[in-house]
Amino acid sequence: MARRRILSTLRYHEFREWTNRVDILDREGLSLPAFLRRLLAEARRYPTVILTGTWRADQIAAMLIARMRRPPRVIMTDASWRRGTDTVDRAARRVGVGAMRGEHTTFCVLSSWEQKIFPRKWGVPEDKVRFTPYCFTVPEGELDLPLRDDGGVFVGGGDPRHGRSRDPLREYRPLIEAATQVEGEITIASNELDSVPMPPNVRAAPLSRERFAELLREATVVVVPIRGGIDRSAGQQTYLNAMALGKPVIVTDTPGVRDYIDDRETGLIVPPRDAEALAGAIRWVLDPASRAEVDRMRDRARDVTRARFSRHNYIAHILRVADDVARAGR
Repeated sequence: MARRRILSTLRYHEFREWTNRVDILDREGLSLPAFLRRLLAEARRYPTVILTGTWRADQIAAMLIARMRRPPRVIMTDASWRRGTDTVDRAARRVGVGAMRGEHTTFCVLSSWEQKIFPRKWGVPEDKVRFTPYCFTVPEGELDLPLRDDGGVFVGGGDPRHGRSRDPLREYRPLIEAATQVEGEITIASNELDSVPMPPNVRAAPLSRERFAELLREATVVVVPIRGGIDRSAGQQTYLNAMALGKPVIVTDTPGVRDYIDDRETGLIVPPRDAEALAGAIRWVLDPASRAEVDRMRDRARDVTRARFSRHNYIAHILRVADDVARAGR
């Protein structure tokens, strides 16, 4: 029996394995009410709808679909949500996730740690949570363009997809402390540090998406200082993009990192809030005596990342979830 088509808001127009199975609902030019009306009307015609947890409109859509008398199966991708910053925020988020869940809903997370913690965190059955490893997002046509490695230390923060350089899941103070023990220029992509005193070798500024990509391609080493103690994974896009380009990466040991990085094989993992360890890792990468080992690590990172964490593989994971929930009949 032929598989029925799927409706989704994920806009992977350029990937044939996606468009062969999925009808894409494009929200371009639609107001939120118009988008929701159209999505709800279309959803009734499909057995499965794939949404993304990073878009508020899709979250609202999932809540409304859950109120249908016979809702389609819903797969919510990238459901890596924080509990909230205060009591009111946490309560609102829990209510929101509660309004999405049901026998028809499957949540996809970006780390094996979240797959274990999500059910307890949000009151969702274990069989309704799946781990779909994330991917690098550097366009395939740009992967093998010429690179430089004389840009010093680049600290990727923020969300360059939206032209912002702010991210509350990053922790910069240990890095700033480590900078006093490191020779070389350090550039931090952030607009949160205007009032923080900086060592002379550190500069911090908000970056456009284009400038972020330029500095990533020029960097000698890329550091992703994720905040310790967080309750979700973070930073995958930044460090996977760097690894796909063959850049050595240093990432703090937080949820999800070890799903993507083998310590000292494809990158360096250091404890969070440990300026000494971070400084030592940066010095090791920059030390000419380490060049052969660093080159081996960056080559392996590039090969592993391109083979395991491509957009094609991410799409395949999502479609596999769709097939699994269809076979299970909800």
